[in-house]
Amino acid sequence: MNPVRCALLALLVAQPLLLAVPLLAAEPTLKTTVILLVGQPVLPQGEHPTVDIVPGTVILAGPQSSAASGNGYTSMYRKLRDTYRLEWLATEKRELLDLTLGKEHRLPLVAPDIEAAIVLREVDGEHASYEVRFLEQGKVVAQPTVKVARGTWATIGSRDGEAAPYLFLLLGPWTADDEGLARAQKDFILPKLINRTAPVYPEAARQAKVTGIVVLRGTIGVDGAVSNIRVVESPDDDLSKAATEAFAAWRFEPGKDQKGTPVAFDYTITISFKLS
Repeated sequence: MNPVRCALLALLVAQPLLLAVPLLAAEPTLKTTVILLVGQPVLPQGEHPTVDIVPGTVILAGPQSSAASGNGYTSMYRKLRDTYRLEWLATEKRELLDLTLGKEHRLPLVAPDIEAAIVLREVDGEHASYEVRFLEQGKVVAQPTVKVARGTWATIGSRDGEAAPYLFLLLGPWTADDEGLARAQKDFILPKLINRTAPVYPEAARQAKVTGIVVLRGTIGVDGAVSNIRVVESPDDDLSKAATEAFAAWRFEPGKDQKGTPVAFDYTITISFKLS
């Protein structure tokens, strides 16, 4: 029996973020994965960044298979880190938003007085357009508009103060297939995590200050064990290995179909590696 594909995003604690909300004809909605990255450049004390970034700069990623599963995150992560000569680049926030056409969603960033206002302006079967306003103490400091193919990523860069010189807001609109899958799964009982093993931070990655998220996909069998684990996205091979070893030890109550019969699920998780 082929496993049911489950486009489920989870943080380290594997809490489901998948929502099944149908699109409304009068007020179209769009699931959008939003990731906030914060970076610090490699600089001698007292010097300023040699590669500047204008607030509101838009950086588009290449075609990817699905922003819902995190595809394309690794290439964007590495591109940003290399281009701006960053000593570290950390994932500060990852959310799944149901954006309604024309309605503003406020997203706090790294400080209470810094936030982003995201508005879905247009959406069709292939593309989505967003207006993003960066606000500092209620004042708009940048207001870019970006059009991105559904299933890919757009990155909007900005600057903050000394604590977080670089801010990058990634927007990943889901494809119609992703949203259709979410609606179809509303009658299924998804696997429930009952035992989680935390990953061990690899020492080499810690010393190199490598951070970021690892997206894994595995099959949750009818016995609740995890098999066939694949790395979807990762910023580092050592982080991939640590996350895979941990995920292989997780145990679940198996998912069930509409009749209550246990079935295998393809299950996607996201594990975040951050240095304190």
